[in-house]
Amino acid sequence: MVVTGKVLEPIHKEAMLWDIERGIPDRPQEKYWQTCTCIGGWHYGDTNYKSAQTVINMLVDIVSKNGNLLLSIPVRGDGTIDDAEKRFVQEMTFWMQQNGRSIHGTRVWKSFGEGPLVDASNPLNNQGFNEGQNYSNKDVRYVVKYAQTETDRDTVFATIMRWPTDHEFTFSHLGRTSQYFSGEVESCELLGYGEVEHTLSMDGVTVQIPDTPTNPNAPVFAFTFKPGTDKALSLAELIDYCKQLSADADESVTISNTGSRNPSALGDLAYAVKVAENALALPEDQQSEATEALRKAYFTYLKVAVTPAGEPLYSGENLTVSLLDEASNFSRTAATNNNQRFGAPKYWEVSNFNIPNGGDGTKQGIDSYGGTPALMLGVWNDRGNAPASCDLSQAAIRRTVHLTPGIYYFGGLFNACYSLTDDAYMFAVSGDADGLLTSDIPDDAIAWARLNTAPNDNKTWWGITFIIKEEQDVTLGFQADLMAGSATQEFRVTKLELRRYDETTIPNQRDMTLRYLIERNKFSRQDETVTTRFGTPKYWTVENFMIPNGGDGTKNGLDRYPGYDCLMLGVWNDAEQQVGGKALLKDARIYRTLDLEPGTYSFQAQYEANYNMHAKSMMFATTELATTASLRKTAIAVKTFATAKTGDAWAELNFTIEEPQIVHIGWQVDLTYGNSTQEFRASAVRLLYEPLPEATSIHTAAQGQKQHLLYDLQGRRLQDPVHKGIYINDGKKVVMQ
Repeated sequence: MVVTGKVLEPIHKEAMLWDIERGIPDRPQEKYWQTCTCIGGWHYGDTNYKSAQTVINMLVDIVSKNGNLLLSIPVRGDGTIDDAEKRFVQEMTFWMQQNGRSIHGTRVWKSFGEGPLVDASNPLNNQGFNEGQNYSNKDVRYVVKYAQTETDRDTVFATIMRWPTDHEFTFSHLGRTSQYFSGEVESCELLGYGEVEHTLSMDGVTVQIPDTPTNPNAPVFAFTFKPGTDKALSLAELIDYCKQLSADADESVTISNTGSRNPSALGDLAYAVKVAENALALPEDQQSEATEALRKAYFTYLKVAVTPAGEPLYSGENLTVSLLDEASNFSRTAATNNNQRFGAPKYWEVSNFNIPNGGDGTKQGIDSYGGTPALMLGVWNDRGNAPASCDLSQAAIRRTVHLTPGIYYFGGLFNACYSLTDDAYMFAVSGDADGLLTSDIPDDAIAWARLNTAPNDNKTWWGITFIIKEEQDVTLGFQADLMAGSATQEFRVTKLELRRYDETTIPNQRDMTLRYLIERNKFSRQDETVTTRFGTPKYWTVENFMIPNGGDGTKNGLDRYPGYDCLMLGVWNDAEQQVGGKALLKDARIYRTLDLEPGTYSFQAQYEANYNMHAKSMMFATTELATTASLRKTAIAVKTFATAKTGDAWAELNFTIEEPQIVHIGWQVDLTYGNSTQEFRASAVRLLYEPLPEATSIHTAAQGQKQHLLYDLQGRRLQDPVHKGIYINDGKKVVMQ
């Protein structure tokens, strides 16, 4: 007998089988578990059935996480099923006959999967109810079938949740750099097809995809590995490989085109290599910790290897109306009916997108859903309505503008981004973009971003940044392969912005924020599945600050109190809860470790909150981390932020370094001093840089030399006491030591 239960604590699972209703947990479970679901309603009558592809994806995901699928096909009162259900059963039967080897008798592998949904949070609601995952052709699920005899091989099955659009696919978890590396591939079989060509590299095993799919839903590959070839990379080998990746990084790049190599990620990887090199002096059997740290840094780099889309860098010059004619409430052509939901935009060229929708009009780029005219591409079970001449795999909305040299931002507000595949883009491309194929956008565009990464809250700006070096025509727009993926997918953009800015927007300084700090605001979480108020920042190091706060999570550097994540240090009558003891809070800090070139820097922050902070609350730049009590004596620069204003004002810490060196910048606070309720939340940061002028008449001075007459290299008279650095005194440079 098997006894099942819906909502169980760990101790219950020792005696009962966890049964999740219409849902799937995010991660594999140690104990066997089960999903119970139905293709429609629990009783016959709801004929809005799940597709075979949806259920196949659920089945594969469930098995990869140590689960079992209990599926109901509701029947009529006389015990029969309808034609739609018969088709469903036939499609499931066909897939299972071809790929059942990857389901029956398989077990959880070293990793359950890779792809966008591996890191996504999809919490259960009470006893389940989290169906509807948007699986893509980048999502993979793994299982293993162990050998039954000594002559057999363990077989790893890898299922791609949608057929790839390219003719090859790389399984990164099978590559030499992966912690899951299992050896050289002995055989690679596409179930239902046979052996396929494959190549092993550092980044994964790349397989060739046949032109004709073996089934309509999901391909399954079976791998066996040569015995004795699974030796992991040594630290030296991993260092050499990571060095090659970052060797050609342009250290002068401060802003890069969206979709191109990310200088911030390359910089972080280069720093991780330098740290790892210090461990080469250790005996080989003591290098595992350094190897794992560098491997983690490498895979972090892979996730952000290209510059992501996001919000505008700063205000700049708004060219939206002058070049695009309108920023919102998009006008229709005279030939389309304003009273219908769908129509064609007046100022934008639409191609390969023409889908009649009866009384709602024809989908041609405009959608007034909710009363707001938005630019739109999408299908909603209506692909078949498009004429034969309309190639929905190349659906596009475009506009060509003439741009002068500068840095540009093209972005929008989205009120829908639903079930789009990876082949849906926002882009900027040189010229008129005639003949531009959807699949070629990452290679041919100046800048690009996948629309399925855009927020759909209609309030967060999201777009691409790109550099124009010569005056030219540039085509801006959106393009998608609407024949791939779900039969219901679309995006709607309600507002647009085209802005121009360059490094002269901030006089005499270059903005290095993206290169060194990666993010300006709305800071990412180390674990995106943590949705509580408090969390841990992904790109900042937090030390001596970890305060559990019950249902609000653990204070560890991030606070979502204003509705978005801010960097934060503070206590609220909870100092006694500090992990490791209250005394650690004397040196609570958040910082980034940067490999900086010589020059003058300005580390700046905007504060959403600055409450009851005191003189022992400091922004700092230092080569060596120190206690709060000694930080003023040892740091390159320190400045209290206790009096910093909240809102749009920037609090700044300025410092100069004369030679390349590692510098830590951030905040440090003695949270045991002062009020028992004190905290700050930094909502935005930036790092500005100015190269050193050519050395002329540099004098060395002691700390006490006429500090009231000192100016920084931007000509600003200094009010606070200064620390180590280069300043102007009586028209000459002075080095403070």
